[in-house]
Amino acid sequence: MAFCWLVECSQLTGVPAYLSGRSLLGRLALGVQFDPLDLLWYPVGVLPLAAAHWLLRRRAYPRSAVSGKVQA
Repeated sequence: MAFCWLVECSQLTGVPAYLSGRSLLGRLALGVQFDPLDLLWYPVGVLPLAAAHWLLRRRAYPRSAVSGKVQA
């Protein structure tokens, strides 16, 4: 989320708008203009994915397998 917020706040400088005008990749990666509502939507998108990743990883690697203990 910090990276997303950094990119969003960098849009206040005008540099991403300049780069996105010159490159499709720049437009897709950096966006064009600052929108404060985006700062609220990043956690809505990122947190559920991070929680799903954490749960799936925990299920795939139980604590005893990570610590090296053998389950009875």
